[in-house]
Amino acid sequence: MQISNSFLVVCVAAAACVVVVSCARDTDAHAKIQAPKALEAQPQAEPKAEASDKAAAQPQAGNEAAKADKVMAATQSQVDKAAKDEAKAQTNTNLEERKASLPKGPLAFKPLEAPPSAVSVEKQQKLSDLLRKYKADEVTPEQYHEQRAKILAEP
Repeated sequence: MQISNSFLVVCVAAAACVVVVSCARDTDAHAKIQAPKALEAQPQAEPKAEASDKAAAQPQAGNEAAKADKVMAATQSQVDKAAKDEAKAQTNTNLEERKASLPKGPLAFKPLEAPPSAVSVEKQQKLSDLLRKYKADEVTPEQYHEQRAKILAEP
């Protein structure tokens, strides 16, 4: 069984997205967990240091999330491009295969002939004369239909 390149690219890209997102979430969660622990461990005498540490932890988590979003967007565009390329290559392959499978040279079957007409040659002649008169406006539509019905009703 052969696995297409675009499928492999999609799998690798999906795995990369999962890793990047989970790393960003872990970093964000780690920062949220560590901030309260750091506050408990430090004495109350240094409130300014705590605020600066907390402020520094939040932008880092935000930066990690932004980086993860950028990586996901880039990976998604690579996946989309690979999928389009694969679809185009598959279409070209199918077209070439169909062209190759067509018979070359004269056709193997003769064209079908129409069955003989149920209308006799005499009736066909009368109908074609009537149609010519109708097209030349020599008879009205009502007269055309009446005469046509009479011709077809004849034995």
